[in-house]
Amino acid sequence: GSIFEWDIRSHSYNLLSALARRPEAYHRVLTEPRPESRAGESGVIPSIHDAITVKDQSISRFLAYDKYPRSSLLDHFLSPSTKLEDFASNSHRELGDFITQSYEALVKKKSGKVVVSLCRAGIVDGEDGVATIEVRKQIHLVEGQEKLEVHYQLKNLGGPPVQAAFGSEWNFNLLGGGHNEQAYYKMPVITLDDEHLDSWGELEGLKKIALGNRHLGIELEMMASPAITLWRFPVESVSNSEGGIERIYQSSCLLLLLPISLAAGEGVSLDLIWTVRTAPTTS
Repeated sequence: GSIFEWDIRSHSYNLLSALARRPEAYHRVLTEPRPESRAGESGVIPSIHDAITVKDQSISRFLAYDKYPRSSLLDHFLSPSTKLEDFASNSHRELGDFITQSYEALVKKKSGKVVVSLCRAGIVDGEDGVATIEVRKQIHLVEGQEKLEVHYQLKNLGGPPVQAAFGSEWNFNLLGGGHNEQAYYKMPVITLDDEHLDSWGELEGLKKIALGNRHLGIELEMMASPAITLWRFPVESVSNSEGGIERIYQSSCLLLLLPISLAAGEGVSLDLIWTVRTAPTTS
């Protein structure tokens, strides 16, 4: 029930080119005690520790692994007490079972428009017990428009009331690593403390935000109804390069959060509109 590729043909660019964080053999250099080097001694074979350079000795705190592919339109049900840092490090608890499961899919094409309907009834394990929650989402695409409209419908089909934070996860790669000055977030009213695409932050009561890259000429605007809470953070893997082990930017994660309180039979909706525009040439 997720999207792993969204090609902007006018720019020949895939907005969702994101990689998940996976364990690598050389991560042992960061997690295991480092023995004294004996490289160069007669008859001693250099170990992995001798062959790898660690550029930042504090980098082990950035080790985190993803339990699912870093696609978009992923559906989370989180405890209201979950923190941004917990989610970013993948140390949080999922109340639902939607992330790695299949959705029923239906595609309709008519008069230059495509509507993809995705539906799944799964469980959400809340404080009052396990409820059955149905997630229905429709993706609307219109020929000739670089726009993605998503319409969510959530419903408690049966069981105890559900108190949770529903989150729609999106992972965009607009080359925002290394504090790239060309890659930015932009708010219509608020001035962010850090506008770089590899920045962290939480914003409440949000109805509109944009992110873009002036060098690529791409700006992506999101409009939400009702207002949501936005978590943003960079997805960075710990990788081994010619210069040594370092953090490598993979994508900017945006989690769009909607608090829900659903008794049996109750439902709630969420509408998201993503529109591609031309990025301004100057900030």
